Formats: sequence, structure tokens, C-alpha cells
Amino acid sequence: MTENTFIQALAELAQSGTPFVHVTLVQTTGSAPQDAGSKMLVDLTVRVYGTVGGGKVEARSVEQAQAMIADSKLAGNILIEWNLQRDIGMTCGGWVKLFFEVYNRCNWRIIVFGAGHVSQALIRCLLT
Repeated sequence: MTENTFIQALAELAQSGTPFVHVTLVQTTGSAPQDAGSKMLVDLTVRVYGTVGGGKVEARSVEQAQAMIADSKLAGNILIEWNLQRDIGMTCGGWVKLFFEVYNRCNWRIIVFGAGHVSQALIRCLLT
């Protein structure tokens, strides 16, 4: 991926059809490695763009995102709160709250019967 802004990277990934997760650091309390509003994009192979703090927070976020892509039984979008000391194993005593949004993971198997105007309109909607 070429050097882009976050929005350009997000658009490229969305159009590629590759499953990925958009991770947003929505809230911090106490000592945390990154500010709220930080974002990152993750696919099954690598952190694609951005950061939510580096180190252990980032590694755990990438692990969570990749698990969400790989396992369709996991919720599509989730909000997770981690205590950095207890849950992540860091020495700082803060908290982070992260929102994970899955894109391009197709879980639906849809069969449409009929070829009338309603079915045709439905197919066009499903393809977008």
C-alpha cells in the first residue's frame, strides 16, 4: 500500500474485498501509550496502517482483530475495555477502551428465488 492518509487506506482496503478490522482507541483513563481517537487497520497478515499505542496494546489489538476476521462466530463489531496492568501485562496502571469494526467478512449465504422486479432490486442492493 502506498503512502496514504488513513481514509485513503481505509477506502483501498474496503474496495479490495480483503477482510479487515478498523480498530479505534475510543477512551483512555490514567497512563496509556496513545491518545483517544487513534486508529489502526488490521488484516489477517499484518497491521496495515496506523497505530493504537504500539507494544503490548498493539500486539493484543492485532491478535483480537485477526481472531475476529478468522472466526465468523465472533461478533462483527465489539467494544473492549482492558486494564493495562491486569489484562495486558504492562506496568502503567491505565485503562483503554477500543472499538473493533469488521469489514468485508461475508457471513451470509443468500438464495433469492424468482427473477421479478423485487428480486432484481434486492440483488442490486446485496451486491453493493
